[in-house]
Amino acid sequence: MTSTASDEYAQHFYNKIGYKTIGGFTLKDDPYEIILSKQL
Repeated sequence: MTSTASDEYAQHFYNKIGYKTIGGFTLKDDPYEIILSKQL
């Protein structure tokens, strides 16, 4: 499991290597944080 901000390229990298978006959240004055998971 990992997370990355929605305005970062890392989300595309994680999706490419098999991670799936399972949720996210927003903290005050910060971009949306995407939570990703991958079954090993």
